[in-house]
Amino acid sequence: MTIPLIAQNRDNYIAKISSYKKFDRIMNNLPVANTIYNFALIIMKTLYFVLPQILRERDFFDFILDKSNLKCFVLFLPIIGNVTYWSYFGPKEAKAEEQIEDLHDGDVFRKNIQNVSDIGGELTEEKQAREALEAWRKLCNVPPSELMRQHSGFSAYDTMRYNPSEVQNQCRKLQETNNFKLGYFEEDFTNSFTNIKPAQKLINIFPFIINYTPVGRHGYCNSYADNEIMQIYDNPLDGFQEKPHKSCYNEKSILLQGATRGCTAAVAAMLVYDHQETLSDTLRLALKNRNLGNEEDIERDISSCGLSCVISRVPSMERLKKCLEKNGPAIITIDNGCGGHVIIVDEIWIDQVIIRDSIHGWQVGITKNAFRSSSGLCKERIKILQIENQ
Repeated sequence: MTIPLIAQNRDNYIAKISSYKKFDRIMNNLPVANTIYNFALIIMKTLYFVLPQILRERDFFDFILDKSNLKCFVLFLPIIGNVTYWSYFGPKEAKAEEQIEDLHDGDVFRKNIQNVSDIGGELTEEKQAREALEAWRKLCNVPPSELMRQHSGFSAYDTMRYNPSEVQNQCRKLQETNNFKLGYFEEDFTNSFTNIKPAQKLINIFPFIINYTPVGRHGYCNSYADNEIMQIYDNPLDGFQEKPHKSCYNEKSILLQGATRGCTAAVAAMLVYDHQETLSDTLRLALKNRNLGNEEDIERDISSCGLSCVISRVPSMERLKKCLEKNGPAIITIDNGCGGHVIIVDEIWIDQVIIRDSIHGWQVGITKNAFRSSSGLCKERIKILQIENQ
């Protein structure tokens, strides 16, 4: 069995951040050195926005941006900075690091890490099954991933880019391969769009492909890349459901959106269900029928359930964390290369941001750098939407 990719991502990231923190601790303890070091950090934080993208993506900047400007300024002061660190910042940092070590000790959540290469290990036809999976992904234009990512079904809007002759030719070629003869695909004459589909045998091995189809070309995308995901906290793989699944990590609601661009209805439903454990008829209908939406739709969805929205603009990760502590999870717009999308941010840890993402119907931890880049937090104040705590 291979080591799950996201376990490697998380462990490597934590090791790097830990080394930065050790160096930071040493420099803050040394008189004179603390002044030079924190002055350099202030300069780097100031120049961050004009640096090339390739430099901004370095893990080192995750550490720098997490260190507040006020803290850098205080620690920059000769003598005063050292005394303040010894008496206040140092003990506080040590306590925070102990909490993170406790959370990761023994890999409490490793049981939820899911990786395609860990499936089907006992099958005699393992290689053929994996080849069949990749063939079907390619035919359906699903981006590659080593993780088990489910996708929602297509709606009428998504089929606008459907090319019947192209799909039929691709299906015919797939039929001629050994994969088809091995029983991983079967003819389907009831579907007017395609003449082939995954056999139940392949779906049983890889249940997350249940909605993959070659019909449309509008919607399949991965909201975050494999190397941006630190941890999978819950991935129910139960397809589209009107009633949300409860996360095994924090009991929050998780939904797979009802259409490839149905994220606005899904995030509203998850947030409402967190508060009421029920949905209005209006929101249930939106889950089934909406494809494409906007912030006004989300506000109406929440209002239809008798709840009030709180809208804020936050300039930093630190400020976002305080808003989460006050009013709970927040809906935030992102764009990670596949168009506008909305997610729910649940928590911010020292090494990751925990989100619920309806595009794959899962709860995951992503790198802070991935969140900053996709949300625009590294460039400007971002808008967040929460439900007012009553």
